[in-house]
Amino acid sequence: MNAVNKSFCGTPAYLPLEIINKQGHTRMADWYEYGVVLYELFTGCPPFYADTKQELYELVRKGFIRFSKNTPELFKDLVKRLLSQSPEKRLGFEKDADSIREHPWFADVDWDDVIERRLQMPPIENKLKIGEPIKTKFHDVKS
Repeated sequence: MNAVNKSFCGTPAYLPLEIINKQGHTRMADWYEYGVVLYELFTGCPPFYADTKQELYELVRKGFIRFSKNTPELFKDLVKRLLSQSPEKRLGFEKDADSIREHPWFADVDWDDVIERRLQMPPIENKLKIGEPIKTKFHDVKS
């Protein structure tokens, strides 16, 4: 595996347990952070969020990830495996990016098209009016 790093750089909401606990980290921290990004893109907020850094770190230590009741099971599995508290159990540990590309959530992705930038952006249906507040419910969740 890669050398262990001890430096810190990043946003607290994106930090894996091994960085929070100052245990040193490998590139598995990158796959954890990728899981945070996917979760945030899907839900609009990071998986762990609190008013203080100490509260945030405690949520990460507990590791309970909340999902809305309509979150697809394959997505839940992908995120839970990327956000594993143990780097050795984290998706990406055994075969790096290949492990992630092989996850069933990405079954319909043609990775050659991704690499060659042949994908077209789907049309965006923006139903919001400028200045209109976004109404979001974050309390309707379950694991």
